[in-house]
Parts: sequence; structure tokens; C-alpha cells
Amino acid sequence: MKKLKVSFLKKSNLFIAWVLGIIGFSYACTDPVVEYGTPTALFKINGSIVSETENTAIPNIKIVSMQDSVHTNSDGNFLIKHHDFPESVEIQIKVRDIDGAENGSFEDLDTIIKFENPEFENGDGSWYSGEISKNIQIKLKSVDEE
Repeated sequence: MKKLKVSFLKKSNLFIAWVLGIIGFSYACTDPVVEYGTPTALFKINGSIVSETENTAIPNIKIVSMQDSVHTNSDGNFLIKHHDFPESVEIQIKVRDIDGAENGSFEDLDTIIKFENPEFENGDGSWYSGEISKNIQIKLKSVDEE
């Protein structure tokens, strides 16, 4: 009887550990969520990537921020979304030419987008302060120009 009880406890402990492991992995694979009870806001960066010399749109450029990673479309446009505390923030983005010589070769660029004293729209009057967007244009230097 004692062996049966010990065996049952071991099996039930393994089952509980398995269930908790699955739950942990499912939460680890989601977007970062601001902790409950913390004010939050959405910062949007609407941008376009163009050639410095010809001022033409550059498609298939990778833009990476801490919370998002996107590629420019055929018109060189992109949208980065960043959730953060509703105050002045600086968002570092990295711009990378990943398609090789297909659309020309361009230098990589690291830059910081600043939202100073933001005024948010569409907040819910509670924990969500709303959103703000900024339009930017980034000019990349061609590698061939050196």
C-alpha cells in the first residue's frame, strides 16, 4: 500500500511539472506584456527608407527595435510598434540591408527615435494612456558611393 501511494505521488508530481512546463513555454512565446496595474502607452513609428543620393524608396530593408522587427514594403515604408510607460522615451532602431545587391547595397544604420513630452490619443482614462505616432524618413548611403 505504501509503495502504491509513493508511486501515485511521483506520477502526479511529474504530471504537475509537465503541465507547469507547458504553461511556462506558452507564456514565454508571447509579446511582452506590461505588468498589471502599470500605466502603458503605444508608440508608433511610421517610416520610410530612401536612398540618400537618388531619394528613391528602398524595399526589403530590415528594421529592428527592442520589441519589434519589420521589413520595408515595396514603397520603402514600415511601421514599428513599441509598448512602454507613458512618458518621454527613446527607441533605438537598427536598419539593415539584408537582400544583398538585389536593390543595391546600403550601409547599416543605428539611430534613436525620441518621443519627448508625448501627448497621447485614444486612452481609456485608466491604465492605458493611448497612443502616439511619429513619421520619419531615413536616408541610407549606398555602399557603391565610397
